[in-house]
Amino acid sequence: MGQENIIDRYEAELKDKILKLHQKGLNKREIREKLKISTNTVVKVLPVSAKLSATSFENSKPRCISEEKIEQIKSLLKSGKTTREVAKIAKVSNKTVSKYNPNRRSGHRVDLVTLAKRRELVKKLAKQGQTKTEIAQKIGVGPNDVRRDLEFLGLSAEDGRTVVTKEIEKEVLKLRKAKLSFAQIGSKVGVHGNTVSRILKRNDIE
Repeated sequence: MGQENIIDRYEAELKDKILKLHQKGLNKREIREKLKISTNTVVKVLPVSAKLSATSFENSKPRCISEEKIEQIKSLLKSGKTTREVAKIAKVSNKTVSKYNPNRRSGHRVDLVTLAKRRELVKKLAKQGQTKTEIAQKIGVGPNDVRRDLEFLGLSAEDGRTVVTKEIEKEVLKLRKAKLSFAQIGSKVGVHGNTVSRILKRNDIE
């Protein structure tokens, strides 16, 4: 029941954000990029009048594609590229790419549930100090999906390095003020000494 309430609240808040941004004059692309969600989710929430222009985002015309093209799409998705990036490289529509994306589910409710649960898991793993690559491998999505989730959650991360949460950064600064060395701080917080150094430099502390 607790998990269901969290999902219901997340769905309601997301719908409210989408509608408010639409009322401010943002188009579907701008809303999608601002909230780090799929175009499909935006379209399903907007009023019917706004949905009529959905074809400006994705070409819904069905086309037959070869097995080689399908394998290319799957390979590109597995490498962590976004739907738009894959569509551009493979020269197909976003909708075609989505059809072969194992991380996409049909249905607005399922899409929101999956997204809410994934972001909760990303947040949990990030706070454990795991890298974006490690998080992506653990939950079965691409690194770009993890990057967007981290941005949505307000967490910072450095490419190929340990994800640095606000809690970790705060603790590093606190320990440095207590005169602990980089190695001692890293050991206590659970990050590499180089990560400690970057955090301190970012805050103009030596």
